[in-house]
Amino acid sequence: MKFFGKDKKKKYPMDRRIFVRIPVKLPLRFFAKKGEKEKRAEILNISANGIGFTTKTKLSPNTPLKMWVNMPQYSEPLCITGNVIWCKKPGIFTRLWRAGVQLERADLIGLGKILTQEIH
Repeated sequence: MKFFGKDKKKKYPMDRRIFVRIPVKLPLRFFAKKGEKEKRAEILNISANGIGFTTKTKLSPNTPLKMWVNMPQYSEPLCITGNVIWCKKPGIFTRLWRAGVQLERADLIGLGKILTQEIH
């Protein structure tokens, strides 16, 4: 991981995101492996090529996910796929895990649908 900053005691990871993350709160359903039970999560932020969410399930980096975002305005959920980049606990007194997922392809149309949903 690359770092920047003048103070060698405090190092800050370089943010390599291309698209801005937009805060949203939406339910998410996902499968990590074929045949396993569907898991639930809550999306915290989203961009054209990634999402951040919380879940009760610890996920390993490089795990492929198939995910569905339910949006009441649309009859069909938005289906997206991606790979887990990181997963960590946000604190010691929580059962939730925070995860970051890079989407397989930038989905600007899907992002537009989600943002339209959030605005209305």
